[in-house]
Amino acid sequence: MDHYYRHKNARLTCRYFGISPQTFYRWKRRFDPYDLRSLEEESRRPLHVRQAQTPAAVRERILQLSKEYPRWGRDKLAVLPNREGIKISGSTVGREMTRY
Repeated sequence: MDHYYRHKNARLTCRYFGISPQTFYRWKRRFDPYDLRSLEEESRRPLHVRQAQTPAAVRERILQLSKEYPRWGRDKLAVLPNREGIKISGSTVGREMTRY
């Protein structure tokens, strides 16, 4: 930022340091001369993450079946609860198996 304020030319500063103009203007917007921590990267983690909506009974049934048939994959295991009237997909079975 010192280089920019000395020369008053953003594009020249970008070329000098080998950064893109987008990066420079993002840093310029965040820059606080009294707090250099203002240029540190901020967390990109979302504030709210959607929680799984699989009922506990279905989760328990999936775990029970995966223990009963340890060599079966998620798509093959999804057929058994569907026969029992529990409509779930193979991806839901895989997600719950991964969680536990």
